[in-house]
Amino acid sequence: MHPNAATVAAMQQNTTFLGVAYFLTGADVYAEQAIQTIRHHFVNPKTALRPDDLYNSPRHGQAQLYQLLDAMQMVQGYLSDHELPMLREWFTNYLHHLELVGKADRDSKNHT
Repeated sequence: MHPNAATVAAMQQNTTFLGVAYFLTGADVYAEQAIQTIRHHFVNPKTALRPDDLYNSPRHGQAQLYQLLDAMQMVQGYLSDHELPMLREWFTNYLHHLELVGKADRDSKNHT
């Protein structure tokens, strides 16, 4: 089952807020909650989003993705040595998805 756009948008916003709250306060509770969300949506293979779930979420420019990545960077120290490469792999797959979508868009414009 794949999340709807509102669920993905809420995850992005909540993770960003929790990461910033941790950064500003140093309170572990915010980082731990952000990491639980990151694990669920990006690290755990049983519950992780597919790259197109994030791509198809409501996008108001690239700002939300950059904010999410900044928040993840703020709390990445809470990931285990095993989880961090899994998170990087997810975003590598996401980048590959973006490249495929971009190529498809370019190809469709060249044939119209």
